[in-house]
Amino acid sequence: MTIELNTKNTTAAEELATTLEELDRRQEEYEAAALAGTLSPSKVARIEGERRFAKMRADAANRAADTERSNLATGTKLRTTVEEFHQDPALSVDPIITVLEQLNAAAVELRRVITGRNSAVSDWVRKLNALGIPASGLTIDGNPVLLRADRITIGGSTVTTSNVEPHLSVAATIKVGEMEQLLERLRKDDRRGASAERVAKIRYVKPVGGRKVGDVVTTLNTTPSAAAHQVAAGYAELIEGELPEAREIPQRQVFYGAANIAIAIDESN
Repeated sequence: MTIELNTKNTTAAEELATTLEELDRRQEEYEAAALAGTLSPSKVARIEGERRFAKMRADAANRAADTERSNLATGTKLRTTVEEFHQDPALSVDPIITVLEQLNAAAVELRRVITGRNSAVSDWVRKLNALGIPASGLTIDGNPVLLRADRITIGGSTVTTSNVEPHLSVAATIKVGEMEQLLERLRKDDRRGASAERVAKIRYVKPVGGRKVGDVVTTLNTTPSAAAHQVAAGYAELIEGELPEAREIPQRQVFYGAANIAIAIDESN
């Protein structure tokens, strides 16, 4: 596993170093032209000004890049921390899924029990009605009998149907058929164990959206569909793994997607 620091500052330092090298390389050409009299003093002053400005920018970019590199932990520490990240059980969604499944199962069981009891109340209402008992007006041994669809009162004894739906949480009211979709989304919240075999790599063969020829991008850094669009549009080639079939998209979206793809860290070594 190689460790590379590719930030705005390190990239600027590399680009400005290349510019400065090019100006240094042409120094002999300028000196020869000056000797031959084909280079005016004003031109020399402008060239020297450009070189000093380029060096000033390169020095500033190098200082910023050096600061970032010095702030970065050692390779051993980075690898150890990344391994701890992959192994940390606190990041697992399994406990959430377990409790959610228990909660959903409890909600289903709660509804079953409530439905059963409410059915029993309705059965008793029908049974008493079948005896000719009216909704009100009957007294047995001094105890008035009152009947409603959801209530039975005989003297001081009253039985009513139960309704706890308003008090159930949103999680406990997951619709049948949506539970598996919710669990699947939760499983995607922790994909640390995703197989590296499913990672695809593409290499750019044309410059586009800030990408240079030869830049390598993986589906760890962008979505598989975005990478597939780049390959389908002819800007990149698939060099490892598999990609989904790219759907038809407007040409302008190809450029937009490419501009948001980051260069991958090569972990093949």
